[in-house]
Amino acid sequence: MRIRFLLVFTASVVAGCSPSTSRVAADSSTNQASPSEPNYFVIILSPGPAWDHSKSRDAQPGIMEHRKYMSSLLGNVMVQGGPFEDDLGGLAILRVHSLAEARSVAERDPGVQRGLMKVEVHKWRAQSQNSKPHSSPT
Repeated sequence: MRIRFLLVFTASVVAGCSPSTSRVAADSSTNQASPSEPNYFVIILSPGPAWDHSKSRDAQPGIMEHRKYMSSLLGNVMVQGGPFEDDLGGLAILRVHSLAEARSVAERDPGVQRGLMKVEVHKWRAQSQNSKPHSSPT
């Protein structure tokens, strides 16, 4: 439920904006977009095997490298992102051309590479107030 709220909230924010361990979920029929049409992908980060639960997020070894990497993505391929309020992970919205590109961006994160974080990558059908709703299967 919390993830759903975050995605809905983020969709409203994205609508106002201009345009290792991993588990990847995607719509198999649309893994690739045409090179001229970027798609949105959601990266969900959560504590990995190297996360020390006795330490705060800021005290985790390697967290600064993760932050520097994520900051380098902002305004480039990352539309928006940040940690969850409980400091046990975070979310990023990428605008890239393919699932492979989104996965590559996620897996280059130093925090993911050293096992500090696990990552999930999902293709996202972003909707805004101006979007037509997707039809439901009947």
